[in-house]
Amino acid sequence: MRLIFSLAILAISVSTSSAQVWSLDKCVSYAMENNLNLKQSKLNVDLAELNKSDGRYAMYPTLNGSSSRSHSYGRAINPLTNSYVSQDVVSINLNANSNVTVFNGFNRVNNYKSTVQSLEAEKLSLEKSRNDIALMVINAYLNLLYNQDLLRVANEQLEVTKTQLDRSQKNAAVGNATEGDVLNIKSQVATDELNVTTAQNNLDLAKLDLIQLLDRDPGEVFEVTRPENVEKYLTANTSATLYDVYGKAESNLPDIKLLEYRYNAAKYGLAAAKGSLYPRLSLGAGLGSDYADLNPLSFRNQLDLNFSQFWQFSLTVPIFNGFSARNNMKRASVNMASADINLQQAKLTLSKSVQQAISDLKAASKKYESTIKNNQSLKEAFKYSQQRFDVGLLNAVDYGISKNNVARSEADVVQAKYELILRAKLLDFYNGNPLTF
Repeated sequence: MRLIFSLAILAISVSTSSAQVWSLDKCVSYAMENNLNLKQSKLNVDLAELNKSDGRYAMYPTLNGSSSRSHSYGRAINPLTNSYVSQDVVSINLNANSNVTVFNGFNRVNNYKSTVQSLEAEKLSLEKSRNDIALMVINAYLNLLYNQDLLRVANEQLEVTKTQLDRSQKNAAVGNATEGDVLNIKSQVATDELNVTTAQNNLDLAKLDLIQLLDRDPGEVFEVTRPENVEKYLTANTSATLYDVYGKAESNLPDIKLLEYRYNAAKYGLAAAKGSLYPRLSLGAGLGSDYADLNPLSFRNQLDLNFSQFWQFSLTVPIFNGFSARNNMKRASVNMASADINLQQAKLTLSKSVQQAISDLKAASKKYESTIKNNQSLKEAFKYSQQRFDVGLLNAVDYGISKNNVARSEADVVQAKYELILRAKLLDFYNGNPLTF
């Protein structure tokens, strides 16, 4: 038995030590490193980097080398006499050439500028995704703390009812309470126990939501710590104006900036498409040589003797290509107009969100103050009801109503508290402050 007891203690100790305790900052940091959506956003940035690199090097001259070896059978041309012969001929050709676009309506220049803007947009899109994930984690974390407090309130109410049941049973034994009062209190105990069970289930679900958001194993032991300075948001400043907050949000958040970059990318894309309507002027140069086994000269001597060089200008004038260039220009124009609409819509959305956040914070602050006052009044009323019930001046039904009013007010205070914290933190975020507590 001692051995079994020792093993049980050891198992409990190991289980406790292996439990991971997560702070809010740890949860956010872990999500930043492991969230699949963020990983996809990072890949989009990598692709944009490659597109930028392609756009830059597309403006550089090209340089290519080539070689070929051919074996002719039967009738062939003798490279010495330039006459036909009937024999096998082995020939080797070596070439190198370079080409550079002198002018193409600045198509490649504008295309490169478009890729630069697109890259900046993808970087800000990644930052926006980080903010979105952080807000989701914070919301899930606070919801977990909220349900922890609701469970605490439910347990406290259950203990109060159990204490009152003990008093009722003692009072009934000496004739100061009826059996009906005792049964009513027992019924209240059962109701409170159900409330505890419901609160525990809600807490388990809130914990599961956070675990799944972090892509962790739902079977692992998972505990959280309460941020030390979270209470400071209960006294948040509610006098902020739309003008002040919106200006900071537009300057500090990536939501508007990334759409401005996408609009600029579309604008340069339109300029690049227009460039396709202009003539294209290019400069080319090259050199080459060849060898044939019919020539008695050596391979090296033939390469020196047959060495040639050239340079050329090439002018291409687009006349008719199935209207592809003009359709591409129209398509680019539509893309720019769409990007402009998205930008204006984002500004309106941000303005509405900021105004809603300001209003929600004011309402949450007033609600929290009201619930605190209501809870204090109901506690005083319940204290008086409890004293009357103890001396038999109040029946169990009225006592239960008074106690349930306190329980509901306690839950209302908890709910109002975390709503105020979340609203204050959101407005704090719009003001350009980091998503930390």
